[in-house]
Amino acid sequence: MISRKAGVLLGSQTGVTMELYQLRTFLSVAREGNLTRAAARLYISQPAISAHIKALEEEWGILLFTRTRKGVILTDHGQSLLSYAEQVLASVKQIQMQADALKGEISGSVSLGTVGDAEILRLGSFLHHLTIDFPKIAVRSYNGRSGLVIDQILSGALDAGFVLGEANVAEAQVLKIDEVAISVVAPYAWKDRIKSATWTELAQMPWVWPSAQCSFRQVAESLFAQGDMWPQIAVQADEETAFKELVKAGVGLSLMRSDQAQLALKARELVVWRGAPINIPLSFLFLDARKSDPLMIALLAVMRKTWFFDDGETQAPASVQAGNNNHLP
Repeated sequence: MISRKAGVLLGSQTGVTMELYQLRTFLSVAREGNLTRAAARLYISQPAISAHIKALEEEWGILLFTRTRKGVILTDHGQSLLSYAEQVLASVKQIQMQADALKGEISGSVSLGTVGDAEILRLGSFLHHLTIDFPKIAVRSYNGRSGLVIDQILSGALDAGFVLGEANVAEAQVLKIDEVAISVVAPYAWKDRIKSATWTELAQMPWVWPSAQCSFRQVAESLFAQGDMWPQIAVQADEETAFKELVKAGVGLSLMRSDQAQLALKARELVVWRGAPINIPLSFLFLDARKSDPLMIALLAVMRKTWFFDDGETQAPASVQAGNNNHLP
């Protein structure tokens, strides 16, 4: 007889009593490599995470993770079972979506990656429309760097997300929704020093350099590649707020969204170089394999309502319309 207990994967005839939530925990810990981060992602306590993993290890009679100084890593046995766990949860999700389709409604949960601040993404408007049009879809948002958002969408850790910068991902659907202007900024005390500085002279000054997964990294590299130059890197950072604070502290020059740079200039926190800003794309991205997924179709419908006129033209917010297509040098 098959148990009707919620979440039971297999019946008592097999002696298997593992739960769906335990598999979700297994996947989350494997992806995060850290119990604390996995607990935060699943909105449960760390002891609960440990209990779920322990229950699976006892059920299967194998060790799934090995502890390290930074967290945990999958054992060989854990790695070999990972894809099977992913397939089980994907199948369960498909069953639920089919059941919802039969009832004529869309429900489920979506994990959404975000970059920068909520204003440039129109996140408040997006979530408002989503709750009105699709009240049975729950959204969890995670803010991070563009490179990380792309990686997590490809791995399945995120369902969809916003990305700043070029997103040439063969396995994904990429919807360009806007352009964001980027400027070169410097410490306010350097205003006379950079007032008439050439790009070659800027390259010889110290820079706060974007990390590999930062939205601004590809922009910075392309700018210097045009002049066959390389900057003097003082420090690397991966968050926009860190760029601003390090520039204010006098560490060096950096890149910043033009709207934020103008506000900081008015506050005399930093100075903006005279070169014309460069525009980079803001896009919405999800896996191509999920383009027929009702959840993705629902998200796209809300994206169009949030970002587009009826004739399909984008309506860029005034805060990010500054600048043009001229490159900074």
